[in-house]
Amino acid sequence: MGSSRDRIRFLRDLRSVRRYAEALVPAEVVADLLEVARWTGSSANRQPWELVVVRDPATRRALAEAGATPGHVPLADAPLVIAVVLDSPSSAFDGGRLCERLLLAASAHGLGASLVGFKAEAESKAKAVLGVPPDRALPRVVVAGYPAAPTARLVSAERSADPRLPLNRLPLGRKPTAELVHEERYTSR
Repeated sequence: MGSSRDRIRFLRDLRSVRRYAEALVPAEVVADLLEVARWTGSSANRQPWELVVVRDPATRRALAEAGATPGHVPLADAPLVIAVVLDSPSSAFDGGRLCERLLLAASAHGLGASLVGFKAEAESKAKAVLGVPPDRALPRVVVAGYPAAPTARLVSAERSADPRLPLNRLPLGRKPTAELVHEERYTSR
């Protein structure tokens, strides 16, 4: 299982991948991701989710055209999409836990993954594409596949290498711990 340092490095090194190889994700890997999802913890063990596994290119394209955000994640190009359907918008926290677990499980299998969300009207369109009942929430989908190239895990490298992705001015790296952590009480800086 590796040392605690290895496990922490695995968690710390999780990155969004936005460019995928055309290789399909094997059924046993998808089954493993779904098993991790099934065992994800939730408030009062409610398990307020259902999942829709989407592999069909036409359906993925229709989801992208529904108005997925952010637009720089090529949802239609990912060989695997897992839609997270919640029993209500109030289950968003548990849905977030589930998404993070799916991202980590994908990474454990050597897949790259990212999250795509839907706002108001786009969510209604996406629900129609997947046949999700109107009383359910479809806040986001996990897009996954094998990274297209070694640089696909490096967002800054991908922005300059892939002309389909917009040039964003996102900060690179991480803020220092001293800017994020307060001891005992919040203090102004």
